[in-house]
Amino acid sequence: MILIDIELIDEKEVNILLVGGIDLRHVLKTIHKAVADGKEKKKIRFFMHEGQPEVTARNLVLLEILMDESLGLAEKMELFLDVYGNLMVRERAAEMIQTKAKELIRLMVHEVKGTHVDFSWLQYKERDLLEMLWKKYSPSSPFDAKKLWNERLRRFYGARYDAR
Repeated sequence: MILIDIELIDEKEVNILLVGGIDLRHVLKTIHKAVADGKEKKKIRFFMHEGQPEVTARNLVLLEILMDESLGLAEKMELFLDVYGNLMVRERAAEMIQTKAKELIRLMVHEVKGTHVDFSWLQYKERDLLEMLWKKYSPSSPFDAKKLWNERLRRFYGARYDAR
């Protein structure tokens, strides 16, 4: 279980449990509504429990991109959409993914407090798995998406693949 702590202001606190949410849209929509509402300032805590560690790793990288204060709004959204919706990302997005993955590993291993993600809820085997997944985001682990997609299509269509 991962704790995502978004502090808008300390007047009211809301705790939300997401089980198997798969992607970040529920978190983003809730944060947007809380900010756009503007009536009550809240501290929102999301407790995310996901059965697939790959999804958790991806969601945390996406969240880190969105929470990066060094990027402008347009650049954040461009990077977010590139990473969220594309299998083959641009060079800039690939660099950002690697940077954020390294940063998340550092935050998790050293248990840095004061960030918006709390890893203390994770078991050590879950931490090790997340660290392994984030290390696979580096350029040293090759991933040929075009070749893998072509192989998948060949298996799916079988003899019909070459029939045109």
